[in-house]
Amino acid sequence: MLAYRGRILLRVYVMPYAWVKSLQVGDRWLVRDGKKADAEVGQVAGDDLSTPLVIENLDIGDTKVVLALPGKPEQTVAIKGADLRNGEEYILGGSAEDPASIRLRKTR
Repeated sequence: MLAYRGRILLRVYVMPYAWVKSLQVGDRWLVRDGKKADAEVGQVAGDDLSTPLVIENLDIGDTKVVLALPGKPEQTVAIKGADLRNGEEYILGGSAEDPASIRLRKTR
């Protein structure tokens, strides 16, 4: 169980598109093997996990996101929980053509 540190809104925005294959906060899964998991570490409306994707009320913690990119190898992005602040909004975004450009940005 994670110690409560707050929640964020995370927008995953990879152009032209990508799929969230997995999203893990600590040892709990929001998305696993391309499907929503049972852990209540955040909320994704609907079952479509392609970008753009909005994840509401995502628990703050060390997070690992695996993105499936069209015609490219999977891209894993690690986000340190210490870098996130309660109530803030973030974008995990970049170009599917340049996976190294995919990074976390604060929206305001």
